[in-house]
Amino acid sequence: MAACGSTSDAPLTPAVGASRVSVAIVDGASQVGFIGELLEHPVMVQLVDSLGRSTADQRRVRFSIVSGGGSVSDTIAATDTRGRAAVNWRLGPTHGLQELGVSLAEPGISTTPASIVDASAVNAEEADLVVIAGLKSGTAGLLIQQDGAMETHTLVWPDTILRLLPRGASGTWQQVTAFSIGHPPEARIRPWTDGADTIRLRLRDPIDVPFTVWALLDFDTTAAKARLDLADLDYVWQSQATGLRVGTVRIEPAPGARNIVSCNSDTHGYVDPAAINVYYTAGVSEVGGDGGVACSAGKILMGPNAPLGFRRMPNYLFAHEVGHTLSLDHVSIQNNVMVPIDTNGPALTTGQIYWMHFNAGSALNAVLGIHPAAEQNCRAPLVIYCPTQEYAVW
Repeated sequence: MAACGSTSDAPLTPAVGASRVSVAIVDGASQVGFIGELLEHPVMVQLVDSLGRSTADQRRVRFSIVSGGGSVSDTIAATDTRGRAAVNWRLGPTHGLQELGVSLAEPGISTTPASIVDASAVNAEEADLVVIAGLKSGTAGLLIQQDGAMETHTLVWPDTILRLLPRGASGTWQQVTAFSIGHPPEARIRPWTDGADTIRLRLRDPIDVPFTVWALLDFDTTAAKARLDLADLDYVWQSQATGLRVGTVRIEPAPGARNIVSCNSDTHGYVDPAAINVYYTAGVSEVGGDGGVACSAGKILMGPNAPLGFRRMPNYLFAHEVGHTLSLDHVSIQNNVMVPIDTNGPALTTGQIYWMHFNAGSALNAVLGIHPAAEQNCRAPLVIYCPTQEYAVW
């Protein structure tokens, strides 16, 4: 049979033998949001039969404002093949409890009374604010930690103010950390009160990390190898939003230090206390001659530096060893620069970037003094605010 009329007006055919149907709330109930704004999560419902089983047939569902004003993205929505439908709910101008009713929108079908979804609306003036200063383009990722839980938000320039709902407990310790390409991460730990609070995070300029390269053997070969290694390191740092870049590089001969083959070897005075020192040797005993090893926050041994064959494309071995000087451990994450064997990727996790900056043992702090002690949150008792190195968001 054929019938005239709009497809959107034609009733969907209920399943054969359909019985009494009710609407179950799957997600989006009891949210708290700001007056006049969309709730963070859509309201999702599912049709169930009299035995509480989900229905697979497609029906129309009506969403209607019961109290508080506001609006929904669709007043009539068709359920999918799982019997589910979802709408976005924008709260009205009324402070306090607001209600949304959900029911079947098909005449002649036996249904239970409309299901009620509630939400609470608060004034924006009651919100906690995170203000990002110093960001002129791009995005900033915010990692917010409270009571061991972490939540993430993304701010896109020029919107650099995040409004958070009021904290539930007075004086709860909370940390806010901002990550952005081209800037070092910025972290603040402070207690929220039960009123409206503001945290301002000023993103800094990139940090230039100095290196002093010591040529224990052939100077020209060492210089060529070091420049390639440093270029690969700079690519890792800048592509992974670390806020770091290779700064001043000194390449010096060290003819009296040819016997530096292990971390315990005497450096014979070839040490720059204001830089990460890299010694290119004929072999490193800790790694069987080839490869490299980070001895401390300010000392790396690399070898061998033969005139030919030392270049691999790409080569992240040096970046791996520098990662150790920045307090990073080995991980088993695919394509991560800290994979212990055959390092072949430039990736770094959010947690690794955090440790590089905020661990007291990192070369940034132990050697260069970049972050003051108040910002070194990967140490007791503040270590609870230091995400694991495997923690990955951005």
